[in-house]
Order: sequence, then C-alpha cells, then structure tokens
Amino acid sequence: MKLKKIITLLLALSLILSVLMLACSCNKDNDTDNNGNSNVPPTCTSHKDENGNKKCDICDQSFSPNCASCVDTNNNGKCDVCGKDYVIPATSVSCTVTILDEDGAPVSGAVITLGNDDGTIQFGTTGNDGKAKKEIDFGEYIIYIEELPEYWYISTNYSKITVSETSKDFSYVAIDNSPDGSLEKPFFLGSESDTRTFGAGVTYNYSCVPSTRYIVIENASAKLVYNDTEYLPDNGVIKVLMYSEEATHTRTILTVTNTSDAENSITVSFEELPGSLMNPYVAELDTETVVTVPKESSIHYVWTATATGTLKITSPETYNLLTLYNENTYVMEATGGRNYIEIDVNAGDVIKITVSSSNTADESSDVTFTLSLTEAE
Repeated sequence: MKLKKIITLLLALSLILSVLMLACSCNKDNDTDNNGNSNVPPTCTSHKDENGNKKCDICDQSFSPNCASCVDTNNNGKCDVCGKDYVIPATSVSCTVTILDEDGAPVSGAVITLGNDDGTIQFGTTGNDGKAKKEIDFGEYIIYIEELPEYWYISTNYSKITVSETSKDFSYVAIDNSPDGSLEKPFFLGSESDTRTFGAGVTYNYSCVPSTRYIVIENASAKLVYNDTEYLPDNGVIKVLMYSEEATHTRTILTVTNTSDAENSITVSFEELPGSLMNPYVAELDTETVVTVPKESSIHYVWTATATGTLKITSPETYNLLTLYNENTYVMEATGGRNYIEIDVNAGDVIKITVSSSNTADESSDVTFTLSLTEAE
C-alpha cells in the first residue's frame, strides 16, 4: 500500500509539472519575436509588455516593440517607446533649379526668387552649368526667374512649385525670342526709324502698333507689303498712309524686301500726320483759325509763350470742345459748354491746344478759334 501511494504521488507531481510548463509556454516552434530578435526564448509566439517595463509579460525577457513613428521627448537621441536611435524628421531639402535653352545648353546669370505668404527667398543665380542650389523648407512657392538675356522668356515663369523630400529638382526652358526679321520674330518699329542692311533679295518682317501715320521708305530698290497690298517706290520713295481702327495693343506686320541684286541699306520710318499729337500745327496769336476736324477726332496745335500773362482761346460756337494744357505747370482747362477758356502762362511755357469735333457731329466739321495773350503788367 505504501508503494502505491508513492507511485500515485509521483504521477500527480508529474502531471502538475506538465500543466505548469504548458501555462508558461507561448510557442515552442518559434525562437524570435516580431522584430526578429534572436535572444527571445523559444517559448513565446510574440512578446507582450502591457505594464511598459520593456520585458515580456509571459517569458520576462527584455524586448523592444515596433514604433509607427518614434518620439524623443527627453531629447536623449533614443525613442521613448522602442529605444532605437531617434532621427529628427527632415523639414527642408537641398533644392536645385536648372535653366536650359531650347537646344539644351545651360543659361547662366538668371536670378531666381521664391515667394509665399511669408515673403520672398533669394534662391540664387544660375552658374555656367545653368544651375542654382539652396536649402529650402518644405512647402509651396511661386518661382520668379529674372535677369534673362534680352528678348528671352520662360513660358512657365511665375508658376507654383511644391518643395518636398521627393520634389526638389526643377527644370525650365528659356526661349530666345530675339527679333530676326522672320514672321515669327519680326523686328519692332516704334517711333524711331529703323535702318538695317539687307542682303540681295532678302525680305524682313516688321511689327508696329497701328495708328494713323505714314510709312516712309526712301530707297529705289525697296518693296513694301502692307495689308496684303504691294507698294513700289515712286521717284525713289514709298509713302503709304497707315490707318487702323484696331486697339492700340494689337500689332501690324509690314514686309520690306530688297529688290536689288546687291546688298542694300534700307531705312523704314514713320511720318506723323500734320495736326496730330506727335506733329501738331503751330498756333498763332490774334489770328482767326478755321480747321476741319474729322468726326469724333481732334486736331492738335502747339504754342510757346512769348511773355508772362493770361492766354485765352475763344470760339463762336459753344458746342466745340477746346482744351489748353500747359506742359510746364500741368494746368489744363476745357471749354465744356463755354465759348472761351483762360490759363496763366510764363514766358517759355509750352502750351498744347486741342480742337475736337462736336460729340453730336455726324461728319467732319469746321471749327473756328482765336488765341490771344494778355501780358502781365
């Protein structure tokens, strides 16, 4: 009987030991945790650390859990959660702007500025490689590219860019729009005349703002095409009245050809109409002047004061609009329903006089006026 009791006790102890071993075991077939740590005993499927003591609640082995995003509140260079080395997240990046021409050659000397709600950042100037570099904070900016060669432009200038860790290199194409006389890049004609050398039989295109004035070419071996009409010299001179009712910001194309078999220097110029703002008539004192003013138009005069006093302009009709403007003192007076106006002048002052047709006139009309000066005592 005593032997049976001993055997029974041993069996009971063995069973209790087996239950205890099973309770402490997570997985006997896995010898690593989720992080692949090799020092984890083969008794845990995955560690748990609910009390935050960085030890497994099951096997009591030290381990570090994974972090979705590390934090370092005590600034010790280690993650507060997993203990790994803490890397401060990037907030800026080395940014590069590259400017090339249409052939892929670098464009140097371009000044680059970035702007946002906080102000502007002087980014830099492109070097011989066409590049400029600077450390820039992440964010959205407007890019300004300036100091390009004359007539050059970038179609995407003043556009928005987004700077980030993966968006840091920006490239732009600078287009050379220098006039070459082609239809796409015509020479520009302003108020000054233009003289250039034409090869034999060469044709150049010119762009100008349309206005009522004469196109003048004094050359016996030139041909002008304007408004699809061809003009040849008359006694060695081409003189064509240019007129357009289009808005002044539009452009008109003139085509000039050297008809000679040799190289030829050709000058293209404009001649303003008499009585226009740029070519006014000279007014005379104490003289009754009658001028025909086109419908909805004006005739211009100029007069230089010979003495200090009061200048007066009168007209028999009150519906005509007469204006006196002193270019030296910036004083202007208009009739506005009266038949006379006066302004003070000093000797040498330049006075612009404008005579306009009636707003109700259906056609050109004759306007009569007289200019007089009462000298100061």
